[in-house]
Formats: sequence, structure tokens, C-alpha cells
Amino acid sequence: MKFYIRFSTQDISYSVLFAVLTAVGSLVTIPLPLIPITLQTFFVYLSGVILGSKRGAFSQILYVLIGIVGVPVFSGFKSGISTFFGPTGGYLIGFIVGSYIIGKIIEYLRFNGFKSKKHYQFSVVVSLIVGTLIIYLFGVLQLSFILGGFQTFDISNAVKFGVIPFLLGDAIKIICVSLIILNKNIILLTQKINKIYVIKNN
Repeated sequence: MKFYIRFSTQDISYSVLFAVLTAVGSLVTIPLPLIPITLQTFFVYLSGVILGSKRGAFSQILYVLIGIVGVPVFSGFKSGISTFFGPTGGYLIGFIVGSYIIGKIIEYLRFNGFKSKKHYQFSVVVSLIVGTLIIYLFGVLQLSFILGGFQTFDISNAVKFGVIPFLLGDAIKIICVSLIILNKNIILLTQKINKIYVIKNN
């Protein structure tokens, strides 16, 4: 089984686009203790759905690398390796893994093409929920270690500050993405990028 993918110029262009969109999403910020609310996950969701697992993950790797080298694309106009190892760093890792998992679930379910738009939409919602849980998992693990003074894991406070405040917002984002992906042009773009017919009866 081959685990690599050869990226075309078009693949790289779309990945760069979603890296930029994720960076733009970080500009829309609602400050909270430790972890702010942003639109980043909205574009992480879209990257997995539209680009697929490997291209989606690649777009988020690009986004994280851009921030690590010093461009202020992380939430709160932050950048650098210190942010990556800070309270929000786990979520950055989660963006990469989450985008990959979202894309992978959809790729698996659409192997023979979705039977209808409702079938496609339901599958996308399921993948986004799983992807969100993955992002929370990585985010909470790193945040809990920091809150525990780098000696133990303070899971309860990590969930309090790193999950609960985001549940409603992420639910709204999931609903919005599940509606956007039904747009005819978005479906055509998804089919073009992934070279597969998405919905049989579209």
C-alpha cells in the first residue's frame, strides 16, 4: 500500500489557498482565557472536505510552518515556535490531523459515490464531528500538560477552558460547512480536485 501522494501544481495551489484562508480565519478572534475563539476551524473543516485527506493535511502543515517561521498567522497575531509549544499548540497539531481524518472519512464513504445530496451532507457532518473531536483531543492534551505545570495533566481545567467554550461555535461552523458543500460550484470544485464523482444523482 502506498502512503504518499504526488502533488501537482494545482494541488499545491489549492493547499496554499487553504493555508492562507486558515490564516485569515485567525484574524477573526474573540478573546477568551488561554484559548481564543477564531474562524480557523471553519477553514480546517473545508480543507478536509474539499481538498481531501492528504491535500487538506498538507494545507494545514503549510499554515503551521508559516506561523512557526515567524509570520503572525496564529490567533492573536502570534507566531514562532513558542506559540507552537504554548497553550494553543495542540490545536495546531489537531488542525493537521483533523483535516486528514475529515478527508479520509469522506474518501472512504464516497468510494462508490454518494447516492444523494442528503447522503453526502450527512457523511460530511459525521466526518466534521469526528474531526472536531480529534482537534479537541490534541488541544486538550497539550493544554492540560501546561496547566499541570509540565508535570501532570490537568484534564478538567483543559476541558473547561479548551473545549466547553467552543462547543456552540464549532456546532454552528459544522452546520455552515454542511450547507456550503452542497453548492453546485463547490461540488464541482471538489470533484475536480479529487478526480472522483461525488454524488451519483446530482
